[in-house]
Amino acid sequence: MKLRERDRAYYVRQGSESVRAQGDILTQLMQMTAKVPFDDRQNNSVQVDIISPSLVRKYLADIRSDLVAPEVNLPDRELYRYMKIVAPTNGHEAPRNITLLFFTENPDQYFPVTQDRGCPVWR
Repeated sequence: MKLRERDRAYYVRQGSESVRAQGDILTQLMQMTAKVPFDDRQNNSVQVDIISPSLVRKYLADIRSDLVAPEVNLPDRELYRYMKIVAPTNGHEAPRNITLLFFTENPDQYFPVTQDRGCPVWR
């Protein structure tokens, strides 16, 4: 006998019990199992203008990228597209989560439950 879609249920552990995932818990579970990794997901709640061009260019200079060579003069948006740190969405562009983590002045503003563990970065 084949299970129908409405008969299917997801369960999570809460303490010592297994409970049926519902509401926000089910939503979080589905997001965690999405095929697109969190870093690569586009964040439609933030405009591309929030990206710091100086942080992007500093990073590129630190890794000695040819994208910041004096003879290369790419506009910021074109540079973002080339680096694939923005993604096209319904006629406009949205930054990816990794972009918000690395190339904004206050990443904790977009990810309030994240913690900075003091890992050295290129800022």
